[in-house]
Amino acid sequence: MDEKLKQRLTGTVVITLLLAFFLPMLIDDTTEQQRRSLSEMKIPQLPEEIFVEELKPVPFNSPKVVELSTNRRLSEHSVSSNNNRPHANPKKSVTPQAVLVRWVIQVGSFGRKEHAIKLRDDLRAKKFTVYTEYFKGMHRVRIGPELDKSRAEKTLQTLAEKTQIKGLLMPE
Repeated sequence: MDEKLKQRLTGTVVITLLLAFFLPMLIDDTTEQQRRSLSEMKIPQLPEEIFVEELKPVPFNSPKVVELSTNRRLSEHSVSSNNNRPHANPKKSVTPQAVLVRWVIQVGSFGRKEHAIKLRDDLRAKKFTVYTEYFKGMHRVRIGPELDKSRAEKTLQTLAEKTQIKGLLMPE
C-alpha cells in the first residue's frame, strides 16, 4: 500500500476513536445535572416517636438461661399439681420465662484459615452442617446450631463414629 494512504487511514482511525470517546462528554452534561438534582432533593425527617423504644441485648451466658425441655417439664408439673389441689387458684400458676439455647459442636480451632476451611469442607462432604467463625485470632470450626440438646448429642455421637473426631458440645 501507499505510505500516504496508510498515514491517512491511521489518522482517520485515531480521530474517530477520540471523537467517540470525548464527544459524549462534550454534548451531555449529565454529571452536573445529577449533582444538581441530588442537592435539590429534600428527604423528610423521620418522626422521633419511632425511636423511643430501646432494644436490650439478649444475655447468652446468663444463669437465667433455661433449656426449653426443662421449661416444658416445669409448666407441665405446675399444671398437674394445680389439678390435684381442689382449691388451687389457676391464676397463680408459675410461668417460667425461657431463653432458647442454641447448641453447637466445636470440632476444632485453628490459627490458619486454610486448615479450618479444609476441615469444614471435609465435614460438609460427610453431610454435616458446618460453619467457620473467626474469634480472637482463631478460626473455629463448628457444627450446628441445634435447639434440642439431645439432637446435638446425637450429632456428636455420629461425628465421633464417622470421623473419629471428638467434638465439644456447648451452648451458644
